Amino acid sequence: MKKLLAAALLTVVFFVGVLAVMQFTFHTPITILGAEKETIASVPPETFEETGYHYARLSLIEQAAYAAIVLNIETFPEEIEIPAISAEQLGRVANAAELDHPMLYQYDRGVALAKRNGRVYFAPRYTCTKEEYEAAKAQVDQAVQDILAQMPQGSAYETELFLHDYLVGHCRYDEEESGGNNFNPVGALVDGSAICSGYAKAFKLLLDAVGIENTPVIGKASENGGEPVAHIWNAVKIDEHWYFVDPTWDDPILSDGQIEDDYGTYNYFNITDAMISLTHSDYTFDYPCDDESLFYYRVNNAYLTEETKDTVQFAADLIVAAGENGRSYIDFKCETDALYKAAVKTLFKNQKIYRAVNRANLKLKNKFSNRTARYSVDDANRRIIVEFSEKT
Repeated sequence: MKKLLAAALLTVVFFVGVLAVMQFTFHTPITILGAEKETIASVPPETFEETGYHYARLSLIEQAAYAAIVLNIETFPEEIEIPAISAEQLGRVANAAELDHPMLYQYDRGVALAKRNGRVYFAPRYTCTKEEYEAAKAQVDQAVQDILAQMPQGSAYETELFLHDYLVGHCRYDEEESGGNNFNPVGALVDGSAICSGYAKAFKLLLDAVGIENTPVIGKASENGGEPVAHIWNAVKIDEHWYFVDPTWDDPILSDGQIEDDYGTYNYFNITDAMISLTHSDYTFDYPCDDESLFYYRVNNAYLTEETKDTVQFAADLIVAAGENGRSYIDFKCETDALYKAAVKTLFKNQKIYRAVNRANLKLKNKFSNRTARYSVDDANRRIIVEFSEKT
């Protein structure tokens, strides 16, 4: 399944562990005896304007190294002079730069930290030529422009939803872990194939383009109770509230015939800490994600909660809304395990879904058959989809 594949590959190309964060292979620093006078400032330049989430969490000297890398790396220098920091610090700096700037992917995880004549250098190992990088960057820039040209006018939430749907609809998960650009925005936006880091970085790039504050989040995720493995997703700020969004896990790889293949999923669109903790773990994020007002299923009145008195009427209302909008299915989630189990029992085991269809048909002029319905359940996410047949 994709969730495990995403995490497994990410371990190879992106992270080395909880402490080191990225899989940077630092060579033993080369120390030359002599004067140790610094030749580069230990603070970022006053003209360097950076708003990245991860940059803000570095020390002042680390921010100076970050600025040196960001300002110079796209010229493909053999070395970049940085302040005197350790290999561990350089790992944090390089990680922060890549997370804040999704297109800075042109060097691999093996870098050198060297000292010569009192100077300290970052020596990247490039994975492509300057010409190849510039061509790929131009393709991504054009892809972003094309996507934004299709985007309808709307609220920040509607903009975020459009970009999420575009990414999920136009990128497939790279089950073969084929490498190439699958870990960066080129894979997701140009090649149409990516792993979780490609999805997360592409989503950041798109949100940055429309001025929506966001950041990638590093952690772990587990599927069906399995062992947690490394993963990356996004945090997005909409209307002064932070939410988690995982576009990778909203683009499922499922068995043939499952209804979600046709309708996709919004399980991880604008969710809270409590919601994401069901499957994701070992992450640090400095802001609370505790608001449910822009959770996709709540916005669409498709969230079964303790306040819902009548599950059959809840389903009937969803069927009416679906029929009026030209859809032949309903898709909803339940707030608790108890509500989920009760809904499955009521609607399917007791077959009261047909009572809901009859109620809906009073407003829909007998649009749907009350004899057949196909349903799919997702225990891990307390999600239910029901597909109906129109009367002929």
